[in-house]
Formats: sequence, C-alpha cells, structure tokens
Amino acid sequence: MDKGQVLSIQILGGFSVYRGDKALPGLERPSLQKVLVYLLVNRGQAVNRSNMAFIFWPDSNETQALANLRNLWFHLRRILPDLETFIKADRASLQWQNDAPFLCDAVVFEDAIDHSQSASFHFAKLDLLDKAVKAYRGELLPGHYEDWLLSERKRLGQLYGQALSELAALLEANRQYPQAIRYARALIQHDPLHEPAYAHLMRLQASMDDRAAALHTYHTCASLLEREIGVEPGVRVKELYQRLLKAEMREETQASVEVMVPLVGRDKSWENLQQAWRKARRGPQMVLIQGEAGIGKTHLAEAFVDWVRRQGITVLWARCYPTEEKLAYAPVVSWLRACPLDSLDRNWLGELTRLLPEIQADQPDLEPPKPMTKEWQRLRLFESLAKAVLTGQKALLLFIDDLQWCDRETLDWIAYLLTAVDPFERQYQLLVVGALRTEDRDSVFHMAKWQAQLIRAERLVVHELGPLNEADTLALAKHIYGQPIDPSRSRDIFQATEGHPFFIVELVRSARLLSVEQVEAIVSVSVSMPDRVRQVLEARLAQLSPLAREVIEQASVIGRDFTFPVLAQVTHLSEDGLVRCLDECWQRRIIREQGESAYDFSHDKLRQVAYDSLSETRRRWLHKQIAETLEKIYVDELD
Repeated sequence: MDKGQVLSIQILGGFSVYRGDKALPGLERPSLQKVLVYLLVNRGQAVNRSNMAFIFWPDSNETQALANLRNLWFHLRRILPDLETFIKADRASLQWQNDAPFLCDAVVFEDAIDHSQSASFHFAKLDLLDKAVKAYRGELLPGHYEDWLLSERKRLGQLYGQALSELAALLEANRQYPQAIRYARALIQHDPLHEPAYAHLMRLQASMDDRAAALHTYHTCASLLEREIGVEPGVRVKELYQRLLKAEMREETQASVEVMVPLVGRDKSWENLQQAWRKARRGPQMVLIQGEAGIGKTHLAEAFVDWVRRQGITVLWARCYPTEEKLAYAPVVSWLRACPLDSLDRNWLGELTRLLPEIQADQPDLEPPKPMTKEWQRLRLFESLAKAVLTGQKALLLFIDDLQWCDRETLDWIAYLLTAVDPFERQYQLLVVGALRTEDRDSVFHMAKWQAQLIRAERLVVHELGPLNEADTLALAKHIYGQPIDPSRSRDIFQATEGHPFFIVELVRSARLLSVEQVEAIVSVSVSMPDRVRQVLEARLAQLSPLAREVIEQASVIGRDFTFPVLAQVTHLSEDGLVRCLDECWQRRIIREQGESAYDFSHDKLRQVAYDSLSETRRRWLHKQIAETLEKIYVDELD
C-alpha cells in the first residue's frame, strides 16, 4: 500500500483527514464531517440513501433531503477525486469499503478491543487493550449533538471505560500497581461519577501501602457525588473506606507479612487467587495450593495475605502440625483467639467454651454446654463457630498452612462454612486458602473425598504449584544474590536446582557467603548443601519405612537413574517386596517412573542426601556389588 495514497482519519477527540503527511482542505463544513463519520461508524454496511437523508435532515421533505445529500456528495468528490475507492455508491445506497486504503482511529480502537476479547495470552491482551486506549483520544466528533451521534459516542465511550477497567484489573493481577493506578485514574477522569472506579483506585492505593492516598480518593468521590447529584457513595465504597480508616487508626495486632523474596514465575497462580477472591463476593470459596515441600506454597499465600490485609480486610491465620494424636479443631481455635467475641450472643458464646475454656473463666455465669452426643449438637457448634468468625465481617480471608496434617473435625467445619446456608442470611465475601504438601501421601489420602465434595459443590479450586522454568530460576537467583549473575550460567543453576524455589534461595544465600571467585561454584558439587535444604530432604527420607529407606540408599549408589532389574539384584529382595518398597517411595514422591522399568529420583539433592547417609565402607561395598550386577545383566552389550 502506497503510504502517500492512504487516508489517515481522526474522528475521536476532533476531526482531521490527511493524505500522506498533508491535511485535506475543504472539510471544515460540519455537514461534510458528519457524513464521513456516519459512513465510517457504519463501515462495511450499505446505508440506504433515503434513510440517511432523513436522519440528517428530518425537518425537510424526502426530495429536499436527498438533494442535500447529493450536494454533499458532489462536494466530497471535488475534495477527494478518488472517493469511490473508499465509498461504494449506487442509486440506492452508500457504503464505506473496509478494504479501502485508510486508517481511522475509531477503527483501530474497535479492532483492538475485539481482538483483545479473543486473546489467549495475558500479555497479548494487555498489549491490545493498551493499543485501544491510546487510539481513543476523546469523544466521537465533539461539539455535535445529533441523536445518532450521541448514541454512537456513548457506545464508544463505554468501550473505552471497559478497556481502562480491564487494563487496571489485569495489571493488578500482575502486581503492577503503579501502572494499574494510572489506568484507574484515567477511568475516573473519563467518567467522574463511576463509583466502582473509585473503589478500584482505593484498593490499588492500599496495595501500595498508601492508605492516605486511598482515603483522599474516597473524600474526592464523596464530595463529587454530593456536589453533582446530591447522594452519598454506595455501600461498597463506604465499606472499603471504613476498613481503611480502621486499619490506619488501629494498632496492628498482627505483623504484616514481609515478602522478602519476590513472587517470580507465579503470575498465573496470583491471577487464580485474585479470581477466587473476586468470585467469593458471590459466595464462599476455597483455593487449595498444593505441591511438594519448599515449592513456594506458603510464600505465595503470604504474599496474597499481605495484599488482602493492606486493604484493611481481616485475615485469620492458622497452621496444622504433625502429631500422633491430632487435636480436634486446633486450627479453628487459632482463628477464634484472633477474633473479637465481645459482641457475640451469649447462647453462641456458651457453645464456644467447648473449644475456649478461658471464656468460662472470664464469664463464670455462662451455662456450660451439655456433652455432645447428638448430630444436632454438632451442627449447633458448627453454627456458633461460623458466627464467631463472621460476626462483624463484610470480607474475610482464612488461611490454613500444612493442611495435610489437619484434623477431620476442622475439615468438616470448613466444608460446612463453605456450603451451608449463610447463617446471617446475607452476602459476605469469604475466601479460605489452604496449603497442602503432596509428598505426604498417607496424610493426603484421607482428604480425597473431602476435596471431591467441595469441588462438586463448586466451592473448591485446586491449584498445583510446580518448579520454575529456567528464565524464572535465573531471575530469582539474581534477586537473592543481589548482584548480576552471568546469563551463561543460567542453565547450570537450573540443572543444579531444577527450578525448586527453596533450593534456589538456600543455595544462592550460601553462595553470598563466598568470595566473588567462588560465586560460580553455587552450581558445583564442591559446594556443600545448605543445612536448611539438607534438613528438609532428610525429613522426607525419614518418612520411609526402614526397608524402603535401605532400598533408596542402595539406589542412590547406582545413580540418579536406575532400573528395576539392577536394583533387584543389588537388594536381593523378592519382586513383590521390591515393588512394595518402590511404590512407597513413589507415593512419597521420592522417586518417579522413567519408562517401563526405570526410575529416577524426583530431585538429585534427594539422591545426594541418601548417598551421604551411607558410611564410606558401605558405599565401597555397594559400588562393588553394583559393578558386578551391571556386568552380569549387560554382559552381551559389553562384548
């Protein structure tokens, strides 16, 4: 396409037509501008001449109106001799050609909006929406107020507002708060009476820990609404304001989570958490973050807890612990002790003495509850617990760590909280976030039915957290180390840690204690494994039965990859016995299958810890046994 022949048309925020770099003269008449705009907004459609004449000259008879339209057409042809290249004309209709050589800001704007709706990638959607917003330089053909023009102007303005709102939400999901704030402010400038935009801006400012700015935004909103239409802000905006006001005035009883390590490579996970939080406005929801120890479950949850808490929303935190006899309702007790119970009705308070005996000590006149022998008594306890944590809350986040060790009673109550009829008969925002270790298969197994029940009820979303890719591994290592790391070493770092965040953090922190020359050794076997990494891995191996532990130690001598036939010869176990041991190791995610008869360790550091636990004498003896076994099995290949 010859750029010199292309028409560049602006109809948003003003009107101009350029051919190449020269403005076309003669289009100053408003009627000519409106004809072109009308055809452009109806591009690709054949517009009936009589209908168009009536829209433009409703007070004239049809003959006069058509004559006026022919007169404008004559003037347009004088200004633009090749007009038929752009507008197809016949006796009955006019039609702007979509394939004509032209660029129009309104067309660019709408095309970008349309394509953004079908964009499958987060960043592609961001780019398209940003392109649309940049194309929108103002309202359609300002200064004119015909009905058709007002209708089209309103439609395009709404699309622009939606694009700004979506951009702010996408950037917020990506934790790019300064950029999101810019678009939220643009939305308020575009539509000063749009209350949800003020609420969004306040939330973003709170996420930046700038409560003063968020409160100022509320004051601006309240003053404008009072001045312009004589009303107060809506319930949602006022509730957010009250939360922020209390958060600023009260002394923090819980320390804010300090996220020292950034959330690298967890954009999708963060987006899922925010989506669940938004969905919780329509009904209680739970997100289960699961993965192996050290993969970053708690770190992700802590960052989300911090984001929620900065908005003045109550967050209750609990953790489960491995015990021989699990304590019933232990996590719930942790939550209750962080709740203000003063306003709770005495009937419900009496029920809570089952779990909080100190209430009875403080209020000895409370009638103690009767022993719980019937199902209805259990339901009454569940309801009292729900009232205790939800009273006075419009929005609440419950977090429970190490859910694999949770007692059955707490799990049942969480299911009740998520699925039972709202005890307050009103809408509230409740999200439960749980972190679950998947390598502890015995502890996880009893939760399968519980999970399935909540998934069927559309109350639970399970999110699997995996290792980081190579690029994110290097990014995390660079942040922890505090200095640039040679990109050529990224592959070595990735191979050494396999993208496991805990290993990356601990190995690089260890490297920070070394000299500059030793930094490269963070990926070398000569660097000893950090104590915290070793302790975690030793704890995982300690979960194995004595026989399975012995098998895994023998496998560590073979190497990371090992086959069933070789291991069978080395261990001298029966086939059934060895299968049971390998299955136990697989259940605990110590090993993983490779093909039909081969296995490897789920992480090389596990193999290293198992190998290091052997004495030097036993290692030499096992190496000799393995060499002889390999020679027997692969004797034909050796020839």
